[in-house]
Amino acid sequence: MTTVAALMPHLSQRQALRLVGMARSTWHYQHQPRPRVADPIPQTARRSARWLTEHEEATIVACLDDPALAAGSVGERWARAFDAGVYLASERTWYRVARRHRRTRPRRPTGRTTPRPVPRLCADAPHAVWSWDITWLPTPIRGQHYACYVVLDVYSRMVVAHRVEDRESATVAATMFAAATAAHGVVPRIVHADGGAAMTSQPVQHLFAQFGIAASHNRPSTPNDNPYSEAWFKTAKYHPAAPAVFGSLPEGGSTASWPGTTTSIGIRASAGKRPRTSCPASTRP
Repeated sequence: MTTVAALMPHLSQRQALRLVGMARSTWHYQHQPRPRVADPIPQTARRSARWLTEHEEATIVACLDDPALAAGSVGERWARAFDAGVYLASERTWYRVARRHRRTRPRRPTGRTTPRPVPRLCADAPHAVWSWDITWLPTPIRGQHYACYVVLDVYSRMVVAHRVEDRESATVAATMFAAATAAHGVVPRIVHADGGAAMTSQPVQHLFAQFGIAASHNRPSTPNDNPYSEAWFKTAKYHPAAPAVFGSLPEGGSTASWPGTTTSIGIRASAGKRPRTSCPASTRP
């Protein structure tokens, strides 16, 4: 303050304050302080004249609890009250009052989702439980993919059936399962899959009912309920021999075109797995 007063005869007030690094508001309030209030009102207790009164807020809460408006949202109830000639505040203020009084939850009756149990399957022998899924294979064309169908035997992790097609189809899946049961001469007790469209389609379900196969599915939004198929897909796609893109459908539409694969080995060799031509009954990999 003394430095600023000493510079005043030679400089203007603004130049002197800028030279010492002091704000003009600080200089003003130090020389012209505000009168002190004997009993100040805390900031949390201060109210504006535009605030809602307790009676007006109680009226809004009563409108929110009105049974005739209980089925609508806060915005709908505000609009209906406005049409009836009741305007106490804006729609945004109604939402603030509803949140303060915990009236923002849905007023309509909502159903409760019954939790589904975790699927637990016992694969005590080869071809007792099969697991299958469909994954997408990238192509050079952006937005276009091939559908890779893979069926695994949970006990031995052997690929019992696989196809690569240009689309996901329930008819193709049913044909693949019919050919797999005929090729291996066995019918699994249970086939597990996720809840995709092809997995829950009528052609597949009718085939399972015809063969006496029990269908098992994942819980909603729980992809790790099908761990064997998901793990196989990741192993295959991240294998060094797996191509970045697939230029065309594999020949015959039933074997993948990873480098080093043959018709007898199929896409199991592409995933770095030991190829098998039969499923042993007494050993597991």
